[in-house]
Amino acid sequence: MLSSKRLSWIGLGHSGSTSVRCLTLVGILSWIVSGCGGADEPFKRAAIKGTVTLDDKPLDSATIRFIPTGNTIGPKTEFPVNQGEFTADQSIGPPVGGHRVEIDVIDQQWQPDDEQAIAELQQSPGKKISRATLPDRYHKASSLTATIEASPNDSAQVLTFPLSSRP
Repeated sequence: MLSSKRLSWIGLGHSGSTSVRCLTLVGILSWIVSGCGGADEPFKRAAIKGTVTLDDKPLDSATIRFIPTGNTIGPKTEFPVNQGEFTADQSIGPPVGGHRVEIDVIDQQWQPDDEQAIAELQQSPGKKISRATLPDRYHKASSLTATIEASPNDSAQVLTFPLSSRP
């Protein structure tokens, strides 16, 4: 059994108004049970799907990011690109509005020791490894943009990003 000293720190000891303390405890418990933020977000998300090509070939093993711009409210979102395709349903899609888009090849993020291993593999007489790289204009200094729109029937908005390795 809890002593009144232990209960007094949460407002349930013998001193003071019991009803105020009970209401405070109920409020705290309600907040904890509902989660700190709740399920409703203050912005609308949209379902998207699309393609990313590099020199007319599907880009593989990449990441596409949608970074809100201007008055667009919501978080940055990121999705994998596999065999040139990406998709996100409405529950995790980017917020509706304007976005700067960054596309990055995953293997550009390898550590230096990984680079050495790749170089050794490329020198071996067996299977050759080629690495796709993207110009900075598609990731670090991206000028790609997209306007994400809400669909009345929750169908995915189709986006296409044809990239070129040439300037």
